[in-house]
This record gives sequence, structure tokens and C-alpha cells, in this order.
Amino acid sequence: MGAQLQDLDITTLLVVHQMLALISTVVILAGAIHAKGRFGLWFWFGSFAATAGFQLLRDYGPTSETPSTAALMGQYGVLLNAAFILLAVKSYLGRPLHWRLIGAVTSLTAAMLWILSRSVPEYALPLALTLAVAAGLTAVALSDLLHAYRRERGFALGFGTFLIALLLGRLLLRGMIAIFPTGDGPVLAVNSTALLVFIAALVMQGFAILLLINDDLQKKMMALAEFDELTGLLNRRGMANRFKRLHQRALRDGTPEINLAVIDIDHFKTINDRFGHAVGDQVLTEMARRLESLVRPHDLCVRLGGEEFAMFWNGAPADMAAAMAERIRLAIGIRPFETREGLLRCTVSIGLSRMRPDENLEDFLDRADQALYVAKQGGRNKVVALAG
Repeated sequence: MGAQLQDLDITTLLVVHQMLALISTVVILAGAIHAKGRFGLWFWFGSFAATAGFQLLRDYGPTSETPSTAALMGQYGVLLNAAFILLAVKSYLGRPLHWRLIGAVTSLTAAMLWILSRSVPEYALPLALTLAVAAGLTAVALSDLLHAYRRERGFALGFGTFLIALLLGRLLLRGMIAIFPTGDGPVLAVNSTALLVFIAALVMQGFAILLLINDDLQKKMMALAEFDELTGLLNRRGMANRFKRLHQRALRDGTPEINLAVIDIDHFKTINDRFGHAVGDQVLTEMARRLESLVRPHDLCVRLGGEEFAMFWNGAPADMAAAMAERIRLAIGIRPFETREGLLRCTVSIGLSRMRPDENLEDFLDRADQALYVAKQGGRNKVVALAG
């Protein structure tokens, strides 16, 4: 294996790496323009552009004949690549960019590298500074991705985390290429191996970007599928998914008391028939807004369909749940709804149930519906709770 690596032509590998960097830069630029900079693509473009641009300046630019300046161009490429990767990761994850701090660190390091290139004949100190700062920036990106991966899991985040860890290792290998001379066979094998890792990491970086974008789009599509288009509340599908988490959290926290209120707008068909569906939609939208204002952060508010809504409360005793349901009934009935046909007064009937041990969601909903039926049969505009 070592003999095979020694036979690899380093110049050819460098050309391959440069060509891949240029192609990736153009592809990511096209993607950033098309996506209007979403997913942190402008920063990903910056990372590829820094790699490709400074490599070209180092090897073919007007300063390529001056070893110290050529080395400086390579160091600038490493430094800017790490800074843009950190910004790209933060942008993708929706974290604060702190771009002023990152820019200040990068600019200060670049200035110090320029001074060192003019005053220190050896390359070891500028190289150590470059690797230390670039590794620090990359480590912050790795930390952010690890935190996101532990919270959300998923192959895309896992692969992205692995890639950033690989880029940290690549920084060390890049240092080995610059430090070691290329005279003897073993060192040639090390340098060739490092360049192969660079090429593989470059390809994997593009693949990771595609995976992360695809994962983000899938999450957004799933979110759209889980929310009601008119009111913005969870729909039945979203309710089922979120209820699992609510139930698991309740069991984990030792507060398994979950109460459900199914809320129905009284005589809603009359509103549609008399004033039209546009007014009915206004009532539904305002109803959702009022219910959301009454829900606690960890509870659930759902539109079940039509004029029927649901609210799940966790950790509330039965008497507190009844009081909360009564508060909802009063909040809806006391203030009229503003519509394009004027003010409309609406009331609601509420069926309340408490989840039994080992009861599934459908049975839980059925019992609340039974309570709602009793409330409507009893004259509407009231809260009815089923026993235990």
C-alpha cells in the first residue's frame, strides 16, 4: 500500500483538488442564487470560493514565484474556509451568526499572518497560527452541529457532524503537507494520502450540503402537513405526532395527568348559511387566535376539523382543568367576533375528559366527544366533564 501511495503524482492530485474546488464553487453559487441564499448557501459558497481562489493565487498567481507570499495565500484560504464554514453552519441551524466577532478574529489573524510572512523566514509559526485559529473556528461549528444532532438526530445532521470532524483532521494533514519536505518515499506517501483525504473531504462537503438542504426541506414540508392552513393550529396529523411527545414528557416528569377539552362552536352552520363561508372563516381564525392566547407553552391547541377544536393540558388536576375549560367558554362568549358583516356573538360547547392509564389517543378523543355531545344536548354554551 505504501508503494502504491508513493507512486501517486502529487501535482496531479493538486490539480484534481483545484478543479473539484472550482466546480463546487460554481455549483454552490448557482444554488445560492436559485435559493436566494437560504440554507446558509452564500456562506457555503464562500468556503468553496476561498479554497479555490486562494489555491489559484498560491499556485498560479503573480505571487506564486515568491515562496513566503505563496504560502500566505494558502494560509488565507484555510483561514477563510474555516470562517465561512462556521457561518454556514450557524446560518443553517438558525443560530446567531456573531459575524462581527468571527470577522474580527479572521481579520486579526490575517493581519498577523501578513506581518509574520514579512518578518519570520520560517513557515512553522504562521502555519501553527493558521491551524490553531482555523481549528478553533471549525471546532465551534462542530459543537453547534453536535448540539443539534443530540436534540434532533437524523442521518443528515449526523453526516454533517462527521464531515466537520473530518475537516478538523484535514487541517492537521494540511499542516503535514506544508511541514514535511517531499524528498523521500515515506513522506511522499503521507503527502499523497493527505491530498486524497482533501479530495474526499471536498466531495463529501458538497454531498453533506445536499443532505442538509434536503433534510431541511423535508422538515418544512412535514411542518406544513401538520398544521391547518386556515388557522395555523395543529391539524389531526400534527396532533398525533405532538401528543406522543406530550405523553412521553408527562411520564418522564412524573405528571401523567393529561386533560382534553373538545371545543365546538355553537350553531356554526347558521353563521355559514346566513353570512357566507368567508365570514365563517373569519370566525374560525379568530377562535384559533383566542384559544392560542389561553394555552400554556407545553400544552397543545388543535383544529380537529370544521368548527371543532381541541386543547390538551398536561399536569393539571381535574378541578383545574374544569376551571380552565370554563375560562375558555367565558372568553369566547363575552366578546363578540369582528367580521366583515359586523360583530357576531358566538358561544362554545366543551366536552372534557381525563386520560386513563394505558388509554390510546383515539379512545381519549372519543370520550371527550361523548362529553361534548352531552353538553350540546343539554342546551349548548356549557362545559361537561366525563367521570374518570
